[in-house]
Amino acid sequence: MSTVVFQNLPLNIYMVIFGTGVFVFVLSLIFCCYFISKLRHQAQRERFGYKAVSHITTTQR
Repeated sequence: MSTVVFQNLPLNIYMVIFGTGVFVFVLSLIFCCYFISKLRHQAQRERFGYKAVSHITTTQR
């Protein structure tokens, strides 16, 4: 019964559902790319910081 009711929905309702799904997908994709980029930059900063500290300690000896 519910499949018959679902099949009788007008086209604009399908477009709203599809548009909402695409919108949520694009937002999650943007968020994931931003988060991964932020983690990469943080790892590079930490790696550079450790090299700078080890370089300073080796030159003082």
